[in-house]
Amino acid sequence: MNERKRTNPAPLPGNPAEAGGNAIEAPFIFKKNGYYYLFASIDYCCKGAKSDYKMIVGRAKDVQGPYLDKNGVALDAGGGTFLLEGNEKWNGVGHNAVYTFDKTDYIIFHGYDATQNGRPKLRIEKLAWDKAQWPIVEINQ
Repeated sequence: MNERKRTNPAPLPGNPAEAGGNAIEAPFIFKKNGYYYLFASIDYCCKGAKSDYKMIVGRAKDVQGPYLDKNGVALDAGGGTFLLEGNEKWNGVGHNAVYTFDKTDYIIFHGYDATQNGRPKLRIEKLAWDKAQWPIVEINQ
């Protein structure tokens, strides 16, 4: 995934400023490498070809947090390291779970297939870990 700088959109009217303007849902905690990883989905699901769903991650040494992204920003203050987002093949991806099968980590989620007008499909991809112990989705082409 491209590591370009991203900003959290401005909050929606009536929401606290620190929440930002993106929707956030589907939290999932996975323990690995001495950390608890909090995976979440942001932006908007369930719009088929117009979905802009994305996945972010943060981690903590304690299950109760605080969960921080790669830059040290707390997820509850607009932080989150981007893990996976839509592209020309997938309009949006999210609502994930992470599990280990036979010593291999996988991320299980749904995506909106751009080649089929945003039809939702289940996806299962391998999850690797970089030298700093951050997750990386290994896309099966």
